[in-house]
Amino acid sequence: GERRAALAEIERLARFYAESATRLDAMMAAGRGVTPREAEILASIKATEARGLPVIEAVIAARAAGDATGAHRRLLAEARPLFVEWLARINQFIDLQEEKNRAVASLAR
Repeated sequence: GERRAALAEIERLARFYAESATRLDAMMAAGRGVTPREAEILASIKATEARGLPVIEAVIAARAAGDATGAHRRLLAEARPLFVEWLARINQFIDLQEEKNRAVASLAR
């Protein structure tokens, strides 16, 4: 039951992330006010995502096949570092946006 709940939460979060990424991609494609640094960080987020998602799928598949030890080992050795990197890159993007917002607020004042 816990595994089903965890998988359902993973699927929910994946849908939310995909919807958010679609909206962000549309904003970036419009190109209004997009800086090279924003494009660079977004590309790094997507690169990390591309490396991370197959690992998570492999962890889930291993666990579903009954290989809990292998799934756990791969989760810790491969997936965890990728999630840490992914989150760091997302936070880098957020920090850049906050910096831009502070600059605009300062100008408005």
